[in-house]
Amino acid sequence: MNCLGYLKPILLVVFLLVTQAGHTQRMTDSVFNELEKVMAQRIIYDQEKEKHLSSLKSLLIQDGKPVKKEEAYQINSKLIEEYWPYSFDSTLHFINRNLAIASSLNQVEWSNKSRLDLALLLASSGRYQEAEDILKTINRTHLTVDLTIKYYNAYRKVYSDLDYFAFESTISEDYGSIYLHYTDSVLPLINKDDDDYWYAQEWELLDQGKYEECLRINSLRLSKASMATEKYSYITFQRSMAYGQKGDGDMEKKYLALSAISDIMASRKDNASLAKLAWRIFESGDTKRAYKYIKYSFEDAIFYNSKLRFVEIANPFSIIIESHQIETDKQNRALTIFTVVVSALSIVLIFLLYYVLKQKKNLQKAKSELHEINEQYKKVNISLEETMVALKTSYKDLAESNHVKELYIGSFMNIYSDFIDKLDKYRLTVNRMLRAKKYQQLFDMTSTMESIDEEFETFYATFDKTFLSLYPSFVKELNDLLLEDERIELKNGEMLNPELRILAVIRLGIRDSARIAQLLRYSVNTIYNYRVKIKNKAKGNREEFENQIQQIGAHELIG
Repeated sequence: MNCLGYLKPILLVVFLLVTQAGHTQRMTDSVFNELEKVMAQRIIYDQEKEKHLSSLKSLLIQDGKPVKKEEAYQINSKLIEEYWPYSFDSTLHFINRNLAIASSLNQVEWSNKSRLDLALLLASSGRYQEAEDILKTINRTHLTVDLTIKYYNAYRKVYSDLDYFAFESTISEDYGSIYLHYTDSVLPLINKDDDDYWYAQEWELLDQGKYEECLRINSLRLSKASMATEKYSYITFQRSMAYGQKGDGDMEKKYLALSAISDIMASRKDNASLAKLAWRIFESGDTKRAYKYIKYSFEDAIFYNSKLRFVEIANPFSIIIESHQIETDKQNRALTIFTVVVSALSIVLIFLLYYVLKQKKNLQKAKSELHEINEQYKKVNISLEETMVALKTSYKDLAESNHVKELYIGSFMNIYSDFIDKLDKYRLTVNRMLRAKKYQQLFDMTSTMESIDEEFETFYATFDKTFLSLYPSFVKELNDLLLEDERIELKNGEMLNPELRILAVIRLGIRDSARIAQLLRYSVNTIYNYRVKIKNKAKGNREEFENQIQQIGAHELIG
């Protein structure tokens, strides 16, 4: 096998590792973003917590009077459960109230339960000696199974913490053996289906370094837990510990972040996840984020008022704060240098700005003068353009007028020439009849209108032919101006009918009804009726109809 053959599997492994690392980093960043969103909403979760606590406390007074001691004990127990991770002082207050109630009612079981609550609370706050002193006063033989489990768990809490915080290894071993003794004592009492049983098994596997088995049990427990609960916070915190001991820093930080999210949403002020996460992030070099997290965790510790939390946070808090201060000082020094540089540049910029403004002023003056010249030039151009438009319009009108005149002059010269010939023939005929004394025949001939009608027909035919030679599309364009069902249809052989002939005269520029009547030999009333009738057929603005008629065929004349 050549070198490439050996390299392929190595490169594949490297690629998979890099891909997985990128995916894990994105996943971790996503969880951090979600954590910071939740951190910003702390006041909302705390308000909901306070509202719930207020509603519970209101149950202690009914009709303006305190409830019975038995009922008060049960309500106090619920308040202890709610206050436990939220406020050490308030939890201690309600435990002491229950101790007083149990004593006044001579309730041994209630007294034992309250003393066990007190021992666990003191152990959780780091007051181990006081917690153990209380546990020694309890007669284990008189405890129920549930209280016995609680009794052993209180001892386990005392010695697991002493083992964790012990400075000397020999002392730590002693505490560890006592912790295991109480663990062995409690396990037979716990139902194997209970989470407490699997919690103990998980810790045992973690101590033995069996991380995969530990994570398998943790996954089973986590699947049954809900976000924003104490159980979810504990399970994800334990999972982070397993990944931390296994050496998977990214997954450790992920589950610390999830645990912190759950703590904040549940208003759990007695928490360790966020402080530990701050330290892990600080170790990875992100001092700014670590400072934000440790400060937030410290505020929670102040609110809860637990000595143990102050002890746990104190050392990392001081280190992170100091590092953050060093970084801040560096940034401030850099900012100072930057400010000096910017100030120097600003002075230079002021001089440059002065020079630029001066040049700009000169340029503005030149622009103003140029603008005035341009405005004058524009006015001249506008005047020239208006003149050109007027000339074009005049040329168009003149061209149309000349063309019409030329055509009509030619046509009507022919008409008048023919009319003179006919008149001369008519004169000769009359003269012959007078010499021949054919008076009756002459009278009959001059009494008929037949010749006049023939002349009118000839005049109309010549007019129609001449007009349509000028405007061949007149009828079509006119019909385009009319409503669909009002269009004019010519009879077979007709060039123009009277209605169209009147409109043709209007197209030629004659709009006076009397003048049109004189030219076409119609009555003025007929002309008026035709004009009104045709306007009513228009599909557009009737007032503009005759103006539109005068535009028909203009392009034909110019072309």
